[in-house]
Amino acid sequence: MKVLFVHTNFPAQFVHLAQMMAARGDTAWAIGGPTARASQGVDLAKYKLARGSTPGILAVRRGLKAMRFAASRRWRRPRRWRSAALRPM
Repeated sequence: MKVLFVHTNFPAQFVHLAQMMAARGDTAWAIGGPTARASQGVDLAKYKLARGSTPGILAVRRGLKAMRFAASRRWRRPRRWRSAALRPM
């Protein structure tokens, strides 16, 4: 099985699932923010936000805006994954 984890703070709640999948031979990739940490057997790519949030907005909205921005504009499949047939279903 091929699986892609997308989580700002990877591995977070997926730590055991990611390790179990890697141990049984599944191919696992992860995309995370600057605070994401590597997990054994999972190829991690980190994204960076090019700019901060709009000044003066509520903290909750600021976080949502950052996540939306990262998901919609900043994810680019890393070059090392292009040959791995990682395509959305």
